[in-house]
Amino acid sequence: MLLVGAAPMLAAAGLVAIGIDRSFAIALPAVVLMGVGFSLPYAVMMDEAQRLFPQRPLAPITLLQPAANAVPMVVVLLVGAALAEGRGEAAFVGLAAFCALAGAANLRPAIPPAEPT
Repeated sequence: MLLVGAAPMLAAAGLVAIGIDRSFAIALPAVVLMGVGFSLPYAVMMDEAQRLFPQRPLAPITLLQPAANAVPMVVVLLVGAALAEGRGEAAFVGLAAFCALAGAANLRPAIPPAEPT
């Protein structure tokens, strides 16, 4: 879906902006871009995942929740270490690259639901 692929790129733009310039004039729109980019695709992804497996509608949630909790445990440590070493710009640009890659990987047409068995 276009929204699922394009929204993370908005978040990536916000991450790059806030990594390069932390002034209020840049930070405010950057935070809005990140909020939109991270939140908009969630419902669309859940809906599509549940349509793919109608016989197991809770399966997407059981995969999403542990991943959503495990990834930040590692990423927060890496970003914190980069910030402690004075490499905050590199940390935010790295996060932006990850978001942009995730968005690019999801730029595709919607998948039709599976046939019930």
